[in-house]
Amino acid sequence: MEKKTKIFIGILILLVIGLMFNQSNKPKKIDWRPSFNKNHKRPWGAYVLYKELKYTLATNTVISINKTPYEQLRFDYDYNENSNYIFINNKLTIDRESTNELLSYVSYGNNVFLIGQAFPTALRDTLNFKTKIKLLNNYSVATNGDETSNDEIALYLSNKTLNTKKYFYEKGIAQCYFTALDSLNTTVLGYNNLDGEEQVNFVKIQYGEGFFYLNTQPYAFTNYHLLKENHADYVASILSYIPKGTNIYWDANTKADKETINSPLRFIFSNPALAWAWKLAILGLVVFAVFLAKRRQRIIPIIKPLENTTIAFAKTIGELYYEEGEPKDILFKKINYFLAFVREKYLIDTENLNDNLIKKIHLKSGVPEENVKKLIYHIVYINKKRINTENDIVVLNKLIEKFHKKIKL
Repeated sequence: MEKKTKIFIGILILLVIGLMFNQSNKPKKIDWRPSFNKNHKRPWGAYVLYKELKYTLATNTVISINKTPYEQLRFDYDYNENSNYIFINNKLTIDRESTNELLSYVSYGNNVFLIGQAFPTALRDTLNFKTKIKLLNNYSVATNGDETSNDEIALYLSNKTLNTKKYFYEKGIAQCYFTALDSLNTTVLGYNNLDGEEQVNFVKIQYGEGFFYLNTQPYAFTNYHLLKENHADYVASILSYIPKGTNIYWDANTKADKETINSPLRFIFSNPALAWAWKLAILGLVVFAVFLAKRRQRIIPIIKPLENTTIAFAKTIGELYYEEGEPKDILFKKINYFLAFVREKYLIDTENLNDNLIKKIHLKSGVPEENVKKLIYHIVYINKKRINTENDIVVLNKLIEKFHKKIKL
């Protein structure tokens, strides 16, 4: 390796190390995008909730589901088993087929927890409820995390024997509540309260043998609030409605930010320092290819390979025989070549050109007897003829070619 090349590679390595060091020392910007994903540790992820489920509800088995409810319940679920299905997202976009499957699932005595600010239309129509949302001045904090506001909303439960406390929230909480409920099948479990205005935000709706638990404050279940003050107690009180000893299905499909396939490149580009290092490395390789991959010697002249003159020679000899030679001479050479071929390949004596020879050639070569007979008879005819013509050559050539083609078949 030349000295210039070593210097270039050394400079490139130093630049990459310097860039990575510079980026790693920068304060990491907080990602305030809503996700509700069990693997996301950002403020509006559900990493803490999913991990704590296993400890808070130690007698329950938590299973993450990456399919739609329709796929999970229609094909993989045993309806003889009692379980719970938890959905949490800002907008619960569940298709009609999945909604119908959830209704059937609950009617068999199971429970579904739907925690979101918007619910499927088919579910609202079937369970006879309506919701309304009023965005507060601080609701934009759910996306940037930099604003402050005096708006403070209280969340609390209606069952005072379970929990008497009020929990106060500012960031990311909207005034979302139920405006219409079916009083025959619905039990109110919790409220929002803003400036003394109490509104229902948590209900239990019976359907068949099971229940739907609906809560309109999904951001209260995210990492940000579970790690703040005593907000985890509010979530624990809501989760206490899950029967002990039953399976819990965690929906990982209906999310604002779905879990994606992790690949090395995706990981690299998710980190600004690694992304810049990758781009700089690619640029360095391009520069290296352009400036250092030059020719190190003179252009080697193209030497034209020697021409194969065998075909040209055969063609010249053929033309010579055709123009100067006698047809009989050409005929005898072709006949002798053919008979030599028969002797060598099939070990047949060709001295006597008779019917016995025809039968032997037919049996050993597989060529139809009629074709062999025409060829041998034509050879006999040529041998007896005193003066041969060009037509004799043409006929003999066709018969020999036909013989060889039949051998190939």
